[in-house]
Amino acid sequence: MPQTDTMHETATFLLGLGAQRCGTTWLGKHLRAHPQIHMTPIKEMHFFVDPDHSNAWKQKFMEKRLEKSKGTSPALAAVHQNRLSVGTSKTNPTSDYIEFLSDGWSGEPLYCEITPSYMLLPITELQKSKTHFQN
Repeated sequence: MPQTDTMHETATFLLGLGAQRCGTTWLGKHLRAHPQIHMTPIKEMHFFVDPDHSNAWKQKFMEKRLEKSKGTSPALAAVHQNRLSVGTSKTNPTSDYIEFLSDGWSGEPLYCEITPSYMLLPITELQKSKTHFQN
């Protein structure tokens, strides 16, 4: 896992959050096109979760995405299958999330993930997530 460690230790992590229908898809598209930014292969990872609420809907959301992608793109289906194995902050260590983020990283100084619903997380969860990222 040296590439993951290198990305995690040298690149700056950007966590995108926002409201639904406020332009995060547009923002993600433009960030993904920037040569100095590595984006997650899929938008809306839903890794960080409120520990006081059920995780079930996020699992169903990801399973639905997987089923939809199977009919359109085997490569995208594989990404969604890998995403399901990452789980959430309630079920898996952050290192699994970071390893997933590193897929395809080629030395960009920034890496990014956008999930609008992170805006609804309690501030304590956002602060906890920050502790996992040095940059």
